Amino acid sequence: NNSLLPQPLDAVPGETVPEGDQCIRVLKELEGLLEPPEDEEGDEEGDLGEARTVAAEGFGKLLLFNRIPTEHAPRLYSKLIRLFFNPSTINAKRLRQCMSVFFDVHSSAPGAHPVIAKAFLPILHAAVKFPPRTFTSIGRFLMQMLQNDNPSSLEEIQAAHCELMHRIAESLVVSASDKALKSYTNITCRTLCILKLDGCQLEDVKKLRLLVDRSLKVVKEKPLQVELRKLAETLLDMDASPNAGLSDEQIEILEHQIDESKVFVQCVVLDCRHVLTCVHDYRIRWIL
Repeated sequence: NNSLLPQPLDAVPGETVPEGDQCIRVLKELEGLLEPPEDEEGDEEGDLGEARTVAAEGFGKLLLFNRIPTEHAPRLYSKLIRLFFNPSTINAKRLRQCMSVFFDVHSSAPGAHPVIAKAFLPILHAAVKFPPRTFTSIGRFLMQMLQNDNPSSLEEIQAAHCELMHRIAESLVVSASDKALKSYTNITCRTLCILKLDGCQLEDVKKLRLLVDRSLKVVKEKPLQVELRKLAETLLDMDASPNAGLSDEQIEILEHQIDESKVFVQCVVLDCRHVLTCVHDYRIRWIL
């Protein structure tokens, strides 16, 4: 029911908010309302719960109509994901109904996929702190959002998917060899194999071929190996000059990007191992 997310009277799809200091300051002040309650009982019936719902609905509208500055949109999307999946909001019916409608509508809206793609890995990074079932639910939910599309935004979606494929493939080369990141590797690998390749240029295809080949050497699970081999075959078919490799400069840049991914993945590993050494606390606070 789209009436839960009515259009503002002056809404112009694709138009963005001026990035003035005052605008950013107000956004950051209001962001605090998106923090979930610390206990599972929550306070959704009180004034704070109502304010949280209003704030979530408002930020949802702003994201839907591209009224959030580009550099802040992925962070706000992450906060809404956190609020939606936090166990303390399970009884907040209005909040969950609003967010459910927002995520579904937003994933097919212009400008959505670049936001979701940029938020994807940071969300998963934060989610490794939580029980495997919760992590898997978040990962599958994000995969579904990335599969929803809009024919009028096809080029934008393809470009966002190609960029995300690079970042996932770079992290997969590093993460797949660590048993502590089994769920993380599973979700990222499956996501890599369902993203759209149509927006990738020849150089992108060659880089992805190299990264997928490396991933096949470290990914141990057979179902994931099957998916990666299918992707490798597709990339080979897309390569107009399959016998020509990347230049030395391109390989050097790629190795540098993999090194950057190592730092990112090492942080994920440390977070994951810290949680594994503790008794699981299902009320652990989300930090996205």
